[in-house]
Amino acid sequence: MGLFLAMALAIWGIGAVMKAPLRLRQGLIAVLWAGFALGAWALPPEAGLRQVVGGSVAPWALLGGGVALVGLSGWAGPAAGPGCGGAGKGGCGKPCAGGQL
Repeated sequence: MGLFLAMALAIWGIGAVMKAPLRLRQGLIAVLWAGFALGAWALPPEAGLRQVVGGSVAPWALLGGGVALVGLSGWAGPAAGPGCGGAGKGGCGKPCAGGQL
């Protein structure tokens, strides 16, 4: 998992320096995760590359599921109440104080 984190940080850091869009950096890290998860799942247990990616698909599935849950909770919007435009902005476009309109 350490190799994955190092590579993900490199993608994020280089992308930030190059001013790459957020969605592009997220997509590249998702592709990296898919490669590691597929390697852990598809390769035979004695393969050296499978040992490099962690040996088991379980940690990769948990990581992907956790990120998916966090992403879906952010996609569902804030729990600030009706009329809130999200990202701390009310229907009027001004910042909400503590989720209040």
